Amino acid sequence: MRKTVVVLLLLTAVTTIASAQKQNNPDLSASQVVSLMKSQAWTDREKGFKVAVAMLRGGAQSRSDEDNLRMGLIQLVMVEEHEAATPSSSDDGERHEEYFAALVEAVANLHDARAIPSLLAVAGTGGMATRGVARFGKLALDAVIVDIRGQDLQRSGDSLWILRDMLAFRTASDPESQAKIKDVLRYCLGHPESRVRGNAISVLEYLDDREDFVPALRYLADRDPYKLVGERSNDSQDNGEIYPVRRGARILLSKITKHEKPVVPKIPMTN
Repeated sequence: MRKTVVVLLLLTAVTTIASAQKQNNPDLSASQVVSLMKSQAWTDREKGFKVAVAMLRGGAQSRSDEDNLRMGLIQLVMVEEHEAATPSSSDDGERHEEYFAALVEAVANLHDARAIPSLLAVAGTGGMATRGVARFGKLALDAVIVDIRGQDLQRSGDSLWILRDMLAFRTASDPESQAKIKDVLRYCLGHPESRVRGNAISVLEYLDDREDFVPALRYLADRDPYKLVGERSNDSQDNGEIYPVRRGARILLSKITKHEKPVVPKIPMTN
């Protein structure tokens, strides 16, 4: 009798919990989730993001629903990239930042070439975005080069890290891609923006025939004009003044002379 009562109580509890979960998290269709991700309120978009990821992981949708969810996530990156620059309270800002990072990671892990433009736009957020583009190699290379040669200096500098990942993980190692990469790096080494020149030097480290760039590196090591104003160095180089691009060029020249191989990050392109 006691066992029967206990079983009945357990069944009642399970039913009650399931009912409560059903009320708090009602089942949503794929179209409803996509609509949530298009909401004016970012908290609704965050909810839509979480549900979309869960639905895709569950794998129970039709091909059409799955495609709509994937595109919804890809488009959401651009929405939140703009939202990230919008002033908000400190608490909201921190929560949105965490949500945005999770969104970029999720879209990078879709392995969907349609995400290339969105991930390119947020390359400055770090390795998840840059590797998310770099994994497509030759397919993404032309778009990356357009960004590097563009007028947006921030994106020019950020997109160079994608080239570095392509070289480090050898996703664009065919002769045509290598020729394009070397051509754009020559352009960057002569760029008027110091950040672009400096980032290009970091990319050059991963080039197989980086020795071809020794003359350009020597020029930068001796003459690059960008100086940190008001800061001094303890060494004797440049009369104690700090020229970051010169230093970067000298470090790479030393590695080339010593035949030091670049360190490839032990991080997968995506999960």
